Amino acid sequence: MTSDEEIQEEILGELCELFEEKPGNLDLDGQSVVENVKDSLGVDENEVVYNIKRLNDNFVIDHTQTIGGVGMISLEVRGIEKYEELSENNVVPSKDIRRVINLLYKNERDSPQSPALSRDELLDETDLSENSLDRVIWYIKEKGWADVLTHIGTPWYANAKITAAGRSIHESMQ
Repeated sequence: MTSDEEIQEEILGELCELFEEKPGNLDLDGQSVVENVKDSLGVDENEVVYNIKRLNDNFVIDHTQTIGGVGMISLEVRGIEKYEELSENNVVPSKDIRRVINLLYKNERDSPQSPALSRDELLDETDLSENSLDRVIWYIKEKGWADVLTHIGTPWYANAKITAAGRSIHESMQ
């Protein structure tokens, strides 16, 4: 019998895989996630829906149920952390987080009047791929470590600057 932990890992794996392809806030059709997990693990649909509700209760995903359907699911930052814990996969590598936090911190110290760095500046300075940088920026924004100027479209943000919480994280990494 498949455990709840295995089902939750598979649900989060589906969401993280899509997040890796297209970083940012994603609202996904819950029914397609249920079908994929059900087919992948050979479990009953009710088992998958039950575990979606448990993940939502623990603030790992955001699940908005609809009448007569599964509804929409979106990944929360705690979902990435939970998936990394369960699977030992690295969705947002800590070395990339440190690199971006360090850069934002340094820029604020060097330019306190205009501490934000544009996406292009971040790409140039970090040598990360667009997808890797976008995952890190989403992650540190959701953690409250950076203020990010967002907009509609692709890319989904224009610039980022470190917050007080981000400075504390930077100082604890030293």
